[in-house]
Amino acid sequence: MILERVLIGVLSSLTTAIITYFITRSKTSLKKITINNSATMALLSHHLIEIYSRAAEKGYTTVDDRRSFDTMYESYKQLGGNGFIADVKRRYDKITLHRRY
Repeated sequence: MILERVLIGVLSSLTTAIITYFITRSKTSLKKITINNSATMALLSHHLIEIYSRAAEKGYTTVDDRRSFDTMYESYKQLGGNGFIADVKRRYDKITLHRRY
């Protein structure tokens, strides 16, 4: 009887400790993921603006740059990007496409 109570107490404490460990670890992982998403969005935003600015200055864009821009823009949107870059995309899409032969 006493042994059963001791075992139940030990198992209960162990279970609580294990659950606490995994909850703490999950929170830490989630925080890191959030930070990584923010950093990725900042880098994508910077690069998208850079591609747009270069194309606007030249007056045209290339097929390769358009493809890169569109791929990065889709990733940016999936991460929850804002309307500012959507406006940059609308302006970028109006720039003439220059095909290399």
